Amino acid sequence: HLNALAGMQRMVAMNSVQIFNNSLRYLGGSVVLLLVDGILGFFVFQVLAALLGLALARWAVFRAVSSVADVDVPPQSGDPDVSLKTYMAFSGGMFFTAACGALLSNADRLVVSRMMSAEALGHYSIALTAIGLLQTLVFAFHRAYFPRFAQLHAAGETARLKVAYEQACALVGLILVPVGLVFATFTPEIYTVLSGVGHFLLQKASPPFDKIEDAVMVEVREGETFVVPPDYGHLQINPGTEPLVFSYCVMDGMKGRYDPFKERKGAIYYEMAKNGGEHVFNTNYPVRLPLRVLQAADLCQLPELNEKVTYQAIRERLAELPFLTDPVVFPESAALQEAAVTR
Repeated sequence: HLNALAGMQRMVAMNSVQIFNNSLRYLGGSVVLLLVDGILGFFVFQVLAALLGLALARWAVFRAVSSVADVDVPPQSGDPDVSLKTYMAFSGGMFFTAACGALLSNADRLVVSRMMSAEALGHYSIALTAIGLLQTLVFAFHRAYFPRFAQLHAAGETARLKVAYEQACALVGLILVPVGLVFATFTPEIYTVLSGVGHFLLQKASPPFDKIEDAVMVEVREGETFVVPPDYGHLQINPGTEPLVFSYCVMDGMKGRYDPFKERKGAIYYEMAKNGGEHVFNTNYPVRLPLRVLQAADLCQLPELNEKVTYQAIRERLAELPFLTDPVVFPESAALQEAAVTR
C-alpha cells in the first residue's frame, strides 16, 4: 500500500502513514516494555500496531485512488477496487523487491544466531542497525524519485530522465557521504609479536581525520600481545636489525583507511633510525601532541591471549571478543592507559 502511494506520488500521505507507524511501534513499544513484565506483551503490541498501520495505509490508498480524475479505466468502473488494479504492476514489483529484501536482510541473523551467543547476536544487531541508517537515507530518495523515473521512462523522455537521475545521485551523495564518514572508524585489532621487537605507532582521530586526539607508541616484545582500540590508526615499525614477525586478528572484510597517512606523508611522529630512535614531529600535522610511550607488558589488556593470537584461539574465544566486529562495546579495561613517560 505504501508503494501504491509512492506510485501515485502521494508523498505527503505516504510519509504521514510512515511517521504514524514508526512512532506507534517504537515509542509505544518502549512504553509497553516499561509498563508490562515479560516480552510477550511487547510482541502482542507490535502485532496490533502493525495491523493498525496496515489499516491506515489501506485507507490512505483508497482515498487517493478515489480522488484521481484521470485513471485509465472504463467509465463504468467507478469502484476503487477496479481503479487500484491499474497500479498493481508497479506496486506488485515493489512489493516483491521489498519481500526479497526483508528475507535477505534477516538471513544473516539466522545464520549468526547459530554461531554466537544471544548477547553477541544483540551486539551484532545493534551495529547492523546503526549501519542501516545509511540505507534509510537512500531509501527516502528512492521513494521520492523512482515514480518520477518511471513516468519519464514511460513518456520516452530520455534526456529529462538523465537529468533527474544525475540530480538524485548528487543529492544522495551530498547527504550520504558526510553521514557515512561517521561510521568510517578504525576497527579494533589484536596483535602478537612472534619474533623481534615492534614499535606500534598509533594516533586517534575521528572523521574527517583533520584533528589528532591522541598519539601513542607501544613497544611490543616477542610473545607479548596488545589491542589496538577503535578509532586508532596505526603503523608498525621495526626498530632493530632482526626481522619483525607478528600475527594479528581483525574483522573479516575490514579495509584500512590509509588516506589520512598519505595526505600528511606518514603518522604524526617519525621514528628516526639514528639518535636512539628519536621521535620527530611530522610538521604536516597542524597541532603537535605529546607522544605517549607505553610497554605492551604494562597494559595487560588481554593477558589470557598472550602468545595465543592464532586462528584456533580466536575462534574458541570469539564470543568473548564482540568488540572485534562491534567497536561500540570495546571494553574500558582494554584501553590504552596513561603512560608515565612522554616525549
